[in-house]
Amino acid sequence: ASEAALDADTVKRHGAVYTPTYITRRLVAQSAALRAELPCPPDVPRICDPACGGGAFLVTAVEFLEHHFGVAPLDAVQNYVRGVDVDPRAVGFARATLRELLRLRGCDPAAAEEAALQSVRTGDSLLTPVTEARRALFGGPAPDIVVTNPPYVKLQTLSLLHRARLEAAFD
Repeated sequence: ASEAALDADTVKRHGAVYTPTYITRRLVAQSAALRAELPCPPDVPRICDPACGGGAFLVTAVEFLEHHFGVAPLDAVQNYVRGVDVDPRAVGFARATLRELLRLRGCDPAAAEEAALQSVRTGDSLLTPVTEARRALFGGPAPDIVVTNPPYVKLQTLSLLHRARLEAAFD
């Protein structure tokens, strides 16, 4: 529902294409199943959405950890689920979505607010060095599962400076 609050220019500029719940559930479950096949899967996987938009994958990740690993929703948001988005408004929506999920699960409002603030950050996942992103998101270790619906942005809609940065990073 948060995507409805974004104006057409923002959607175009950031390539905001929001993912229906039935798709987020399937992708999170499939990603976790693939991770479980590795030689040393973690007890509880850390899940990240590097282009989280309004937080659809984050909510699904919290619910997945709750139902499949017995992780309390507040613990999931505090320790196992992270999101990043380049658009500060989308970050606000994602935080609000997580706060509401935690509120509905009976969590203390102050704890829910703090967890949502720490779990979702504003940033450009494509331009942030991997080691820096790991420290910022999980305090060091990399996420075990990355799920996202990447933005669909035409090169022409990016500023010249942003294009130059992306070209330098991926040259």
